[in-house]
Amino acid sequence: MMPLFKQNASSKQIRPLANITQKMTLAYGAVVLILTFSLLVVGSLYHAVIDISLLMVFLALISLIVVFFMSLYFGQTIQKAIDGLITDINERQQTEEALKQAKQAAEEANLAKSQFLLSSCHELRTPFCAIIGYSEMLCMDAEEKGLDNFAKEKGLADFVGDLNRIHSAGKHLLGLINDYTDLCKLESGEMNICNETFELSHVLDEVIEITQPLVERKSNTLQVEMDETLGEMYTDMHKVRHILLHLLSYRVRMTAQGIIVFKVTRTQEKDIDWVTFQIRDTGIGLSQEEIGKIFLPFIFSINPYERMELGLMIAREFTEMIGGNMTIESELGQGTMFTVRLPAQV
Repeated sequence: MMPLFKQNASSKQIRPLANITQKMTLAYGAVVLILTFSLLVVGSLYHAVIDISLLMVFLALISLIVVFFMSLYFGQTIQKAIDGLITDINERQQTEEALKQAKQAAEEANLAKSQFLLSSCHELRTPFCAIIGYSEMLCMDAEEKGLDNFAKEKGLADFVGDLNRIHSAGKHLLGLINDYTDLCKLESGEMNICNETFELSHVLDEVIEITQPLVERKSNTLQVEMDETLGEMYTDMHKVRHILLHLLSYRVRMTAQGIIVFKVTRTQEKDIDWVTFQIRDTGIGLSQEEIGKIFLPFIFSINPYERMELGLMIAREFTEMIGGNMTIESELGQGTMFTVRLPAQV
């Protein structure tokens, strides 16, 4: 059977050093005791009075002699043990320095990757915005001129429907680019916080309006429960909206022909106002394994409604950036509930 811990060269040197030190101490004590006892016995036999000062001088001389002979006998082994300790210290320092340099190199490489992706995302955003804008304009013009009905009468392709699909795909890709941009900013430490005072109900109305088409497309029902006096918040409004949009749209996608409950309450704890957002659904739920991986980037799920999710990780990072916390409760087949608690003022 293999040993649990392997001994290196330094540990093999340390053990002889400890043994030698113990042997030297025992030998030295034994010699001093024997000589002292012999001196006292000889003095008592000849009825001599032994001067304490002479006895101390005698013991000192004996000690020097004992140490001298022991150093000759054990000196080479002690030197090897000390050399082993010095070598071990040097090796550990070299290993620590190598690990430090490797960590620094990895951090620099990760930063360079984030900056490259951030630059690429900025370059991609412009053409996608153009695609979205032009497709929207063409769709509006086609509807105004009745081209859709004309195409149907002539048995042609669904002209307006194709434009809508182009517009939808462009918005989806632009959303992914925005997620990558936020992720790169978080990794490189370039994400800023811009606090401002805003009416919370206005942000909630905007979030609900944006997600309502997705709710209807999935044949879901969105139930909204809010306190009448939610009041104002002083924090980063864009991050609050981002958090709620990602969580709500994520749960809507994971639920089909079900119910999503969006509840918002405001409470006070220890003179601090907290706003709690709860998003509960009747969807397929998550297993414990999926809960452990849900906030990791670039993770695919086996769920049929799932795609690669960056938004959840970004939402949690934003939540912690503005002083809040996020929890998740779920059971496979029984739905999921996300809870986000944010301070009303940072």
